[in-house]
Amino acid sequence: MQEQLVVWNEESELLQRAATPRIEWFPVPRHAAALQPLIWLLACVPILVALLQTPWTEESAQWGLRSLRLLSAAEWGDFLDPGDTRPDGTLRLESPLMTWISAASLSSLGPSHLVSVILPAIVCVFAYVMVAYAISFSLGGAWVGLLTAFLVATHPDTWRLVHRPTSLTVGLLCSIVSLWSFQRHIDSKSTVWSRWLLTGSIALGGCFLSHGPLTLVTLFLSVLYVTSVPKCGTMSRRIIPLNRKAGCPDWRSWKSFAVWLASGMLIGGWWPLMMSLLHGSEFWTVWIGMVADAPATVIPIDQIHNWSEQAKFWFRETAALMPLMSGFVLLGGYRMWRIVWKNQEPAQRRAQYFLMLWMLAAVVLWQFSLLGFEISFLKRSTWTSYVVLPASMLAAGGLLEIGERRAGFGTALAAYGVGVAVAVWRYRGLWLDVSKFWNQFALVVSLAILFGGCFWLTLRFIYGNELRQRGLVRGGIWSLLLVHCAWGINLLPLNLEPRVPSGQQPLLQFWTDLRNWRGEHPESIHESGELILMTSDKSQRLQYVVQSVWPHREFKRVSSWDAIPPPHPHSGSRVIVTYGSQDLLLPSASTAESPLVPIIASRIYRDGELTAYELH
Repeated sequence: MQEQLVVWNEESELLQRAATPRIEWFPVPRHAAALQPLIWLLACVPILVALLQTPWTEESAQWGLRSLRLLSAAEWGDFLDPGDTRPDGTLRLESPLMTWISAASLSSLGPSHLVSVILPAIVCVFAYVMVAYAISFSLGGAWVGLLTAFLVATHPDTWRLVHRPTSLTVGLLCSIVSLWSFQRHIDSKSTVWSRWLLTGSIALGGCFLSHGPLTLVTLFLSVLYVTSVPKCGTMSRRIIPLNRKAGCPDWRSWKSFAVWLASGMLIGGWWPLMMSLLHGSEFWTVWIGMVADAPATVIPIDQIHNWSEQAKFWFRETAALMPLMSGFVLLGGYRMWRIVWKNQEPAQRRAQYFLMLWMLAAVVLWQFSLLGFEISFLKRSTWTSYVVLPASMLAAGGLLEIGERRAGFGTALAAYGVGVAVAVWRYRGLWLDVSKFWNQFALVVSLAILFGGCFWLTLRFIYGNELRQRGLVRGGIWSLLLVHCAWGINLLPLNLEPRVPSGQQPLLQFWTDLRNWRGEHPESIHESGELILMTSDKSQRLQYVVQSVWPHREFKRVSSWDAIPPPHPHSGSRVIVTYGSQDLLLPSASTAESPLVPIIASRIYRDGELTAYELH
């Protein structure tokens, strides 16, 4: 065999090939299949938080009562419109999907357990973390998917969603699944219909049944993506080259959008149309989230005059989103811009362009919600939860930028320093006050000299030594991730007993006593009697505790003994639960002659006494 002689034309090329390749700052995983068991464990972190921490909020109790009323629905109209029938009910026109799921959970596990109330939220958050990994993996690869799942699973807003069985929890899941499925169909399929579009249609139907504002944003982003990316015009071809004929409209994407929207309307869009026929414009005001009597000036007058306090509040809320990851979010934004405008791979550019549209829309809505606009469409809790996932994907992209050494050592230190500075500023309240600055001048100067000296010595120690630089970058990034995890799960102690707030323990103990008494007296299980709660307190938690033990009994809420109506003949025994001060809860002369028997021991809850009686 004749040997081939390799001739190098340039000496610089020979030196470049002979040079040792630069080692990555930290190893980057390449095989996604090896990461899937870890993703399942990360998705279980919110469940662990839910089992070990059991805050019992008024919002959860209010949605639990709505599901209890659905269990007693006798007609299809009550099932399709499970609103609060009270005139002042705040959930009267809310979307029904989470209520249907919660009612099924209460019917299966029993309403007198706290886990049965938050179980739908637990399942939704578990699926939310898994979908977050799948989306980030499809948009950025295995490493971005792993880091995104880690950041989302340990974010404090995620485990707050675990304890909120509201329409926001299921609406957020349906929205991101619908967006992602639609984007996957548009980018990877050449047909009008596919299984991705079917999944997106089902999720869009869930959006219509769960959350109005998120549905509108989902539709807006889909229209914007179809309009800007697949178009065959010159400007769009410069942004995203598509290998299509110039000047031809992309009717396939618009046909897919029409099929996607029509299928979503068929699955869940019928419900808003039905409610609009029943309740008129009042329903659209609630579903869309706009306040009907919004003032002409969207910014309140007191916030305009007190701009300093408004600026402090804006900074605290903005920094609280991802304080330790702030520098990596900025670096991930730069990476996204570089891929969209400079990379030549169409698939990767389209994916990053979709993330850019999503991130811009989420950030704009989130920032508007922080400015105090008097529009309920801009609820802070909704858009804070909505911006967590795209911000986590940007932070993961910033970490990947450092890991693959596309960013230099100085950039890595800058991103690390920005995160530490924002976290310290946010959680230590280091807001400069000019009136007190000169009194603390010596302390400020001493701290500046100390930190400056330590930073200078660190740079001198690692200067010119790549091994030390790599160790510093690894230690800094992993320490930030661990601190972010500890901050997200609130330094959770892994004990065996649920950690319940001390103020709620008497109420939960009273709830347990009622269930035990009912189990010891089988004759009280029948639902022919009445259940009366006598209190002047408007607590929803107390009402759910009482009503969940006997969910099918006729329930009444009164404020005094005289307001209790006379019993019906052959109506069975009455269970009366009283809460308040002892002086106000003494039986009157009209009820003192009745056989009033205490059934469990009294409990002191907050500033009152909880007592339960059986009245024959």
